[in-house]
Amino acid sequence: VPIEEGKTLQTGITSTLHREDLAVIGTWGERNSKQSLGFYFLDINPFQEQPIKYFDFGQLSHYLDYLPSKRAERIKQNSQDDAKAGRIPNFMSYVMPFTVAEYSKGFILLAEVYTPVSSTSPYYSNPYYYNPYYSPYGFYPYNFYYPGMSRMYRPYMYNSTARNTNEIRTSSTSLISFSSDGKVNWDHSFKLDEMKMPGLEQVSDYVMKNDQIYFLYKKESDLKLKAISLQDGQALENIIKVKVSDPLDEIRSEKEFEGGVRQWQSDTFYVWGYQTVRNTTKEDRVRDVFYINKVVVK
Repeated sequence: VPIEEGKTLQTGITSTLHREDLAVIGTWGERNSKQSLGFYFLDINPFQEQPIKYFDFGQLSHYLDYLPSKRAERIKQNSQDDAKAGRIPNFMSYVMPFTVAEYSKGFILLAEVYTPVSSTSPYYSNPYYYNPYYSPYGFYPYNFYYPGMSRMYRPYMYNSTARNTNEIRTSSTSLISFSSDGKVNWDHSFKLDEMKMPGLEQVSDYVMKNDQIYFLYKKESDLKLKAISLQDGQALENIIKVKVSDPLDEIRSEKEFEGGVRQWQSDTFYVWGYQTVRNTTKEDRVRDVFYINKVVVK
């Protein structure tokens, strides 16, 4: 598949052939750049031409919602002007795609915007050096795979340097829906409280139910939810506490870098973490607890 001169495909996730369509979706940017200019879509069809469809961030409706509104509007206007003039846009950001899901109207990409903030690592210039799916055996064309999930390709070498806890701050989660032929159906996002992470790890996840999107992520012992209607775009945000096993348990603290959120099945998430709990009615008044909670969207 020919790639346009001056452009580089930085990441790519394949769909899992739940349907007959097979697609590769990921990020693109200028050559030698670690930041991305947008997303691309490639429909795999060996019997006809396979052009890559490129979308810059300014073409999306909600990707830029984590920025101040005036700046976001300015970037969108610049994107329109650049498209008319045939120029590559100049707004870039660090973004990592994590999953591609197939549904009746096409494909949904989940990606998260982040900022590398540490300069202590010798590999700081390469924000892709660490991933929870890192392979100690080096580089392989597909080194992200397990049953039921998509495959991911990243054209960067991983290094087994020690993780730095101030290394990544994740600020937003985006969902982009693509039709089977690569058009953008819609996009939505959830601005996060800057989540400090020890590496490039997925912070949030989502569930789709009855034309509603439910974003969920965990900030220590708080579960933060955003529900968005696909019909009219109306959004509602809420915060609930992680439930404890005993009503008399009092959460004293939660380890900042332990735990997370993942969609489990249909309308269900699972949430995990590591807490220090106090309960004066028990012999061990203070204890450390590893928990896994089931969270159901109703």
